[in-house]
Amino acid sequence: NTGPDLATSGTDYSTLTNLSVTIPAGQTTVTVPSPIQVTTVSDFENEPNETFLLNAIITSLNINIPGSDTSAIGTITNDDGVPTVTITGQTVTEGTDVVFTATLSNPSSLPTTITVVTNPGTASTADYNPTPTVTTITIPAGSITGTTNVNTTQDTIDEPQEQFTLVGTITSTNLSPIGNTTTATGIINDNDNAPIITIGDASNTEGSDISFPVTLSNPSSQDITITFNLTNGTAGDLDYTITPVTITILAGQTTATFVVPTMPDTIDEPSETFTVAIG
Repeated sequence: NTGPDLATSGTDYSTLTNLSVTIPAGQTTVTVPSPIQVTTVSDFENEPNETFLLNAIITSLNINIPGSDTSAIGTITNDDGVPTVTITGQTVTEGTDVVFTATLSNPSSLPTTITVVTNPGTASTADYNPTPTVTTITIPAGSITGTTNVNTTQDTIDEPQEQFTLVGTITSTNLSPIGNTTTATGIINDNDNAPIITIGDASNTEGSDISFPVTLSNPSSQDITITFNLTNGTAGDLDYTITPVTITILAGQTTATFVVPTMPDTIDEPSETFTVAIG
């Protein structure tokens, strides 16, 4: 016998075979065992009410025709609740996939489907692939978990811990109610060092600006503001503007310049120097 509402022998109930029952002469019911019992299996799986058949073959010569049979239907009523679904995320280092796991509170006899999408948080779509590897999580019948991955981006940008969310929408008829959503968070830890600041040497003719190049070893996700102090060497206060200089290197950039004005004069003198250092 087949059909969506038929119970499975060994899974939903214990198979009963070769049980012989004799009704004594003059009686209409059997007393041992009374009644015939088929043991059903308790589980946690949400499923429709199911049925099975108990087939009896008549072997007595004094009733009907030997070898004919009769049957009765046993109904197993489901006592397990409709599953609820939760989704959990992970904390990973950038460049590693975030694995999101959808979990049912109890198994279902039908496959469970949950459609998933991502939403940016402090992490932007430059930090992860906004399309999950599986856009519909399918949890097979009888199981309680299914997964999807979101690829994160390996870069050289120094940045704080960032996060994004994955939203799952219930699309299965065996979960209630359809259209409800559940949300999980993926957290990305940075693996890049803080930038190292380098200042290049520079020179120019007196009376002209000296332009100093500033370089970061790797970009930052935030603007970096740097103040430089100037200190006399063989050059003195009358040879250049000694006022400290402040510059900002914008997020994502690695280079900038700043200038120091020098003073023209009529004095014959050798080349002179001053130093620049981060204040």
